[in-house]
Amino acid sequence: MEKTWKPTAAGILLIFPVLISIVVTYINELVNPVHLPPPAPGSAVIYFFIFVIGLPVVIGAILAFRRSSWGLLLICSIFAWILYFYAGLGIPGILSRTDDWFRDNSYLFGILFSLVGPSTTFLILFSKKEFK
Repeated sequence: MEKTWKPTAAGILLIFPVLISIVVTYINELVNPVHLPPPAPGSAVIYFFIFVIGLPVVIGAILAFRRSSWGLLLICSIFAWILYFYAGLGIPGILSRTDDWFRDNSYLFGILFSLVGPSTTFLILFSKKEFK
């Protein structure tokens, strides 16, 4: 069994949306402060959502690095699509408050970022032979 870079890259791409989702939510809280005592009720729900969806994604990243349980890893990578989509929606909100070029192209960055989720699943699909 030959070991390639695909499962390792998939593992890295699985951890990435969890971290980006947390950062996007935190920055959006700083930029759009809610006039309630911290933590704001809306942000607590969002952080809980990130935790519930992010836990299987982190488990999937561990499975990718170990190259075990291909089927479960495939399911976990589909959970990553949700976080990539969420972060892809949050990035334009942050970029639209910056330079004019970013403001004009902010949704393009969000759409491109949302397309990384399916590419992670394709990496896992193409590396099935490497798993136990």
